Amino acid sequence: MNQVMIDRWNEVVRDKDDVYHLGDISFASSEKTKEILFQLNGCKFLIRGNHDGKADEFYLHAGFSWVKSYYELNVHDVYETEDGTIRQYHQPIILSHYPFLSWNGMSNGSWHFHGHCHGTLPKTNSLRFDVGVDTNNYVPWSYENIKIELSLRTVRPQVIDRDVIHE
Repeated sequence: MNQVMIDRWNEVVRDKDDVYHLGDISFASSEKTKEILFQLNGCKFLIRGNHDGKADEFYLHAGFSWVKSYYELNVHDVYETEDGTIRQYHQPIILSHYPFLSWNGMSNGSWHFHGHCHGTLPKTNSLRFDVGVDTNNYVPWSYENIKIELSLRTVRPQVIDRDVIHE
């Protein structure tokens, strides 16, 4: 099982990719957990889950860049307006282990990614998304794949630059 999950991770994550792990890393021993984590590609960041009882220092020594309980991320992106103009914006994303009913910026297009629920929550039209690998055939979700999934919902990007991007 561990090797399959390592292989699936490394098939989609490159060494320079940022990966936000939203908790519940491992039930294995400290040594086995480190052994697995060091095999995973990417620059890893941990949002602590309810089963991540080891000290932050353990996770930092196991390859994570930081450990937090909550994080507000802004991803630079572009979108096309109705008239075909390409605009850039920062997509705000709220990261936590637990799902929220309400989160910062949700009425302005902010997304909320969480784990914990293993795909058991009913689907809604909200911009909340369970990104646990068990909701995606044990493959980490990419930003682009989540963006496609959320495009089926009402998404209002926040424009940060009103100038057209010239290619």
